Order: sequence, then structure tokens, then C-alpha cells
Amino acid sequence: MTSGLVDLWGRLSNPPDTLETASEQGLLAGPAAGRRPQKAPQRSANRPEAGGPDHRGQHSNPGSRALRAGVDGVDSPTAGGAVRDPRKPIQRRLTRSEVAAVAAEYQHGRSLADLAREFGVHRRTVADHLIRLGIARRVNLPKLPPPDIERAVIKYQAGDSLATVGKALNVDASTVQRALKRAGVAIRPRPGR
Repeated sequence: MTSGLVDLWGRLSNPPDTLETASEQGLLAGPAAGRRPQKAPQRSANRPEAGGPDHRGQHSNPGSRALRAGVDGVDSPTAGGAVRDPRKPIQRRLTRSEVAAVAAEYQHGRSLADLAREFGVHRRTVADHLIRLGIARRVNLPKLPPPDIERAVIKYQAGDSLATVGKALNVDASTVQRALKRAGVAIRPRPGR
């Protein structure tokens, strides 16, 4: 056979010099002269039928695969040297003991964000576990308690700027401004306005 196949763009997809006869392509025939036999593609070791219950959900939870890659031999996109995209979160499930620890720490005053960072999950995950356990969420407390608001009013009326008062109370100037407005204090126009 001297002609090759043409693809959709009209290009020759297999030039005549690479064509083989039908006997060379057969399953029982050996490899063509000068060519190595092709191997069948390897299947991933983490396919569902390869493992038992310990390997379920591997495709939906890439983070735990990466964490266990060196421990139990599970394939991982990061195990082969590939770098994980930092914009994509790692999915992680908390164990029962970790959920109990999260609940105890939250009840002792730790914030959702702090617990989420420590346990490597999203803060919404922490909140969902607390809801499932029937633990009431804390209400956001004001940044400035009443004694600090009184100090802010005195300093601001004495002539200090919002930024100076905020720095003294370890909060942002916009927090001071909101607290003063709620307290009924008139806010001075900024210089140059």
C-alpha cells in the first residue's frame, strides 16, 4: 500500500514510509523489523477494583492521596513530582477524634478560622461539624467593648484622628468610626475634603 490516510485538515496522518502490511499489524505476528514491541498501557493502582474499602473515594479526595502517597503507596498527582495548584483547596475529611477536638476547642473559645487553619479544612467545614453536633455558634462580638468605646470618644473629642485612636485601641480606623457613629458622635471631615 503506498498511500496514507488523510486527516480532517487534509494532512497526511501516516506517511507511506511508516505503513506496515496487514501481516505486520496482526496480533500473532512479531514486531516489525527494527521496531520494539509496544506495551499495553498501565492502569492506575488506585482504580476502585484495585483496592478495598481503604482506597474508596480516591478520585474525589486528592489531598488525602497526596498526604498518604508515601505511607500506603497510593498513587498521587503530587507523588510523581507534579506541583499541586495552590488555588485549588485540598479536600480533607476529619476523623471522629478530630471532630471531637474541634468541638472542644471551639467551646473553649477558639475561632472557626483558627480551628480551620489548624486542622487543614475550610471554616465552613468546622461550622458544619458544630451544627451537626448541636453546638450553638457564638455571636460575633463587637470589636470595641463599651469601655474602649468610651476611651475612643474621649480621645476623638480631644482632637486625635480616627487612625490615632484606632492604633491606641489596636483596631482599624474604620472600626473606630463605626463605633463613634453608633455612639452618636459627629465625625469631623477629613483634612483636604
